[in-house]
Amino acid sequence: MELKEIAREAVAEIRSILGSSIEDNRLRYYQEKNRANLLTVFDELRMREFTMYYTMSGPGEQLTRARRNEGLWCDMLCSYSDNFSGNVEGEKNLHADYWFLGNSQSEDQNFPIQHKCIGHRKKPIKLDNQVMLAVNWSKNPSESSSEFRIEANVLLNWWTPTSGPYNKYPSGVYLIPKDIVNKELARQSISKKHNKSNTAFYGDVISSWMDYCLNNELAVIYTGSVEAYLAENCRISDWRSTVFDIENLKSQTKIDDY
Repeated sequence: MELKEIAREAVAEIRSILGSSIEDNRLRYYQEKNRANLLTVFDELRMREFTMYYTMSGPGEQLTRARRNEGLWCDMLCSYSDNFSGNVEGEKNLHADYWFLGNSQSEDQNFPIQHKCIGHRKKPIKLDNQVMLAVNWSKNPSESSSEFRIEANVLLNWWTPTSGPYNKYPSGVYLIPKDIVNKELARQSISKKHNKSNTAFYGDVISSWMDYCLNNELAVIYTGSVEAYLAENCRISDWRSTVFDIENLKSQTKIDDY
């Protein structure tokens, strides 16, 4: 099966999961005041992502939030679909955060995914060079982007900034096949724009990838009613834990916080 075809399968599965109704037994994880806002799995995901955003601040917050976001998505996808897995036995480490196994689940259709998130910021994105995507977070062994290749496809969890030239891209999931990224890596010499990566992509490159996803059925556009303010006073751990109201801690029986 072609890479683009299995990528479309993964996107279709993600779209189905996000649009499915939230189960009654999951609503108990939330205070009654928030339950009316949670209609779909996407609504819950948005609530949890916003809550995580408000919970984390200080040095290292971006890296910590990124790691938690990867775990949140992995737990969600694996909870709702047998076609997603946190690991695949016998596969070497491809820097994948989770895997799509393909509907036929044959070995040659294992589809590794590395999860990236852009857009959750305390301030709007105003300059092109503030939108950045790196496909690894340490200097490449070869020290040259043109010699480096990724083995995991890139799922970009994109939240539209409130200002700047990127408003034309709606919030959503953009699944970028690894071949598209590797073509750009082959053209790119050593990047000195970031002190932790030789694979920092900016501006027109990210835009071209998002355009590709929109034109090839590799994007899921977010819809939902949950707003950020609902999460301002909440605390959260992961997909399987209760969301707690900070203002009402005394009434809680358990805290499982970051």
